[in-house]
Amino acid sequence: MDETQHAKIREWLDKWLHRYRLIHAVRCDVPLEILLSVGRFDPSQMNGDNMMTTACADANCSHEHHDHHPSTFSTWSFETDRPLSLEALRTAASKLPANIYRAKGVVYSSDAPERRAVLQVVGKRVDISLQDEWGERTPRTRIVTIGSPEGIEASVLRDKFEQCFSG
Repeated sequence: MDETQHAKIREWLDKWLHRYRLIHAVRCDVPLEILLSVGRFDPSQMNGDNMMTTACADANCSHEHHDHHPSTFSTWSFETDRPLSLEALRTAASKLPANIYRAKGVVYSSDAPERRAVLQVVGKRVDISLQDEWGERTPRTRIVTIGSPEGIEASVLRDKFEQCFSG
C-alpha cells in the first residue's frame, strides 16, 4: 500500500471516528500488547519492522517458523470447584495488579449455579456474562491470566480470587 492509500484511509477514519489508534503493520504483525489493548505498550521493544524483538536460543532460527511471544508474557491459572460470588469476582477482577493485561475464564457462581458465567478482563475493563447451562459438564471455575514477562505473583492472585468464594 502506498502513501496515497494510507492518506485516504486516515482521512476516512478521521471523518467517521473521533478516537482511534492507527497502527502501521507489516503482514498483519501487530504486537500483542496493542491487540490486548492494555495501554502498556513499550515502543522500545520493537525494531524497525514493527516486530517484537525477542531473543531466540535457536542458532538456526529464521524467526518465521515459531512464535516468540511466549517470552513476552507470563501466565497463571486459577481453578476451583467452589462457587464464586459474581459481584465479588467483578470487584476482584477490576483490582488486578497492573502487570496483569488479560484474564478470562468460565466461572461456577453461587448467583446462577446452573449456568456458566464467562469472565473477560482487558486492562481494567471487566465483563461477566451468564451463558448456557452446565448440562452434563461438572461446574468448575477456570480462570487464566496473562501478564508481564517479569512474572505474576501467584499468591496475590490466588488470595484475590479466593476472597470471591461464596459463604
